Amino acid sequence: MAIKTGDKLIARHYTGGYEVKARALYQSGEPDQAIKVLELGVQKAPGIFLLWSYLGEYYSNVRRYQDAIAAFRRSEMAGCNPNMARYNVAVVYARAGDGAGAAQSIEGVVPVSADHEHNIAGVKCWAMILEASWDEAIDFAQDRLKKHEAHKDLLAYEAYARMKLGQSEEALRLAWQVVELSEPQEYALEVIREITGRKSEGSKRYRLMVVGRHSVQHSSGPIRDLPFMRVYWVQAVSVEEGLEYVRPFEKETIAPLAVEEAVELDEQIGGNDGVYSFDEHYLATLDQIPRQLRSKMRRIQ
Repeated sequence: MAIKTGDKLIARHYTGGYEVKARALYQSGEPDQAIKVLELGVQKAPGIFLLWSYLGEYYSNVRRYQDAIAAFRRSEMAGCNPNMARYNVAVVYARAGDGAGAAQSIEGVVPVSADHEHNIAGVKCWAMILEASWDEAIDFAQDRLKKHEAHKDLLAYEAYARMKLGQSEEALRLAWQVVELSEPQEYALEVIREITGRKSEGSKRYRLMVVGRHSVQHSSGPIRDLPFMRVYWVQAVSVEEGLEYVRPFEKETIAPLAVEEAVELDEQIGGNDGVYSFDEHYLATLDQIPRQLRSKMRRIQ
């Protein structure tokens, strides 16, 4: 529906149609098509900074980093807030593994909001990690964590730096603290895999749909036991072993965890076995769950 709406807007010469269509394509799993739409959009309307910003984001997400940097710089030329555009450039440099480029690009960026200040601090510490400045990263993270105790990126970077310095116990404690915030952070997950996982012959990548039950209390209401499902991406020699890697991530479950669905992925194997990512919990009563998902939850009711 959104794709057709975008086409109609484009046909009527509304530049917003390129954004609508591109976002719909991207969300439906077609990033290359989304990029083509935005490339056409910036040709037709080079003065619309939002199109350049989306193009930079999508380029970055498919690892076309130099194209992403160029697009974000064009977004600034087209009127995007310089502090947002330059922050985006710094993030791309960091994603590309260029700590020096990230540090140079983030220097002088002025936060436009509390969240932006939070994110800028994360990129500065990320750059230190990429430059292997372990002590500097720890000092920076600890200083900023006095103000933002739940900054998952800073906690993860400190954990990673401590692991590199051989401080495994403290690194693992910080990494699990990040996981308890219920958001995947690649450096925290790497710390957990490096310290608790192992390299195995014959490992495979799996996407596991895991189900269980949690006790939940909303506001001052009664405590309710609700089923949940969560998707994990793991590397393991078997589905059963993959579930064992998941268990420490679901300490609060009050029912045995089970794998509802397992899909073997055609992905390159590398690094230690363990959890590589996860989604948010899908937690609800049966009548709140879409019909197509209910059958996957009934067995744990």
